[in-house]
Amino acid sequence: MKHTILSIAMLLLTALLCEAKEYCVYTIYGKVTCGENNRAVRVKEYIDEDEFVTIHDGGCLILYDEKNSKGRRIALKEIGRQRIKVLVERADDNSMENFMSFGKKLISTLISGKTPTNTGRDMSSQGGSYRADDDNKVLLASVANYHNQYHSNNTPEVEYPITFTLKDSNGTVATRIDSNELYTIGITNGSSEFLFVNALLIRPDGSKVLLLPIDTSNNCCAHLCIPPYSTIDFTQYARFISAPAGAEILVVASPVEVDFSILYQDFDSINANTDVEPTSKIGCIIQRYEAVE
Repeated sequence: MKHTILSIAMLLLTALLCEAKEYCVYTIYGKVTCGENNRAVRVKEYIDEDEFVTIHDGGCLILYDEKNSKGRRIALKEIGRQRIKVLVERADDNSMENFMSFGKKLISTLISGKTPTNTGRDMSSQGGSYRADDDNKVLLASVANYHNQYHSNNTPEVEYPITFTLKDSNGTVATRIDSNELYTIGITNGSSEFLFVNALLIRPDGSKVLLLPIDTSNNCCAHLCIPPYSTIDFTQYARFISAPAGAEILVVASPVEVDFSILYQDFDSINANTDVEPTSKIGCIIQRYEAVE
């Protein structure tokens, strides 16, 4: 009897261990198809690790591992058709290579005596629909501090390196904004973190417009998540931009999901708020544009 129970237990354990793992589709950039019939992959669907996916040129698939205690995200960027399990293993290998590369740069910086700006990463992953008022308030205080100091010629350091381009319909990087032109926003994440991004247009009269949409229906900004060491052109959110001469675009990157609409608040009034201290754990850049006459 004992042997029978032990055998059943071993069979159950083997079955559990052999069970194929599932991932939740966190977000998709470009064209990603799945299976023999090349159906379109959908956000929030669950996909088996033994399933085959095809990532087309310019595409990227970010998966969410719900069974991981830290809510692990995996970015799959390898072009072509391959099994999910293989792509995840390769993505893990690439992450380690990127981490080692980052570590070498950090050690070199420490040896040279310069103050490193990419240290102290203690942000934990928060899942696909989590928002906290504290995170939003810290983001607002930090961005307001950056913006106000920038205009005082005393720009503070930020934690995460990002770059930004505004491209017209011909793919040319814009230096001036024509209200009759359709523009695509491209943002590069030069850090080892997944970053959530948006771009805020600030007009000379103080009015503001977020250039990338907020997913208010799902209470998350997974569609604005950029993998480590990656560039995303938000072609699906190309738009016309109405910006008079002297307008500027403030690009913001956060290591946690936030409600970017909080940035509509008046920056000048934030300095009077002593309840929240700014942090350097953001990425910020400001670019000024002249309108086309």
